[in-house]
Amino acid sequence: MNARQLPIRLIAALIVIVLIVVIAAVLVVPRLLPTASAAAPLPTTRILIAQFANNGSNFPVTDEWRAGLEQAIAQLPPVGVSVQVQTHSGTINSRAEALTLATQQNAALVVWGSAQLGSIDAQYAINPGGCVHCAAQPVAIAECTPESQAHFVSTPDDKTYAVSTLLGLALYHSDQISAAVSLLNQAARSRPLRAPSI
Repeated sequence: MNARQLPIRLIAALIVIVLIVVIAAVLVVPRLLPTASAAAPLPTTRILIAQFANNGSNFPVTDEWRAGLEQAIAQLPPVGVSVQVQTHSGTINSRAEALTLATQQNAALVVWGSAQLGSIDAQYAINPGGCVHCAAQPVAIAECTPESQAHFVSTPDDKTYAVSTLLGLALYHSDQISAAVSLLNQAARSRPLRAPSI
């Protein structure tokens, strides 16, 4: 009897030990390991669009561009930043005002301008505070060289050009160069022809 009971007791003891180890693994180990949800959030790049001066007419440029940008952001491949679009309730009259607002709101890019029937006269300012290479290596596109050229004309129906330009510049500011160049090339291809100056 003793010879038969010894292995049974040994097996029972081993089963108890295995159960203790399994329970400890289930309860303790997950607390020691970092979880996927604890991953650091992506840095945020903010685009701020001010209200467009419209001489009393109702052209919702700010809302249209915000919607267009948000739709384009949703279609972006994975990039190393989270791009957010916000609107500013006031109008802006100068680049200095835009840069001040960019600093106050921690925005990479501020857009402002005026709108009238058939055309949008828009300007943007890139916040130099967080863009380490914007001044040293400007994008080879008219909108990014030099400051006096940070100005473009679009039309209410031509959202591709404006959206591609603004989103491309925001990504360039955030060091997402390959995604930025793709968008800026798209903007260059869809650039509307300007009316000849008189």
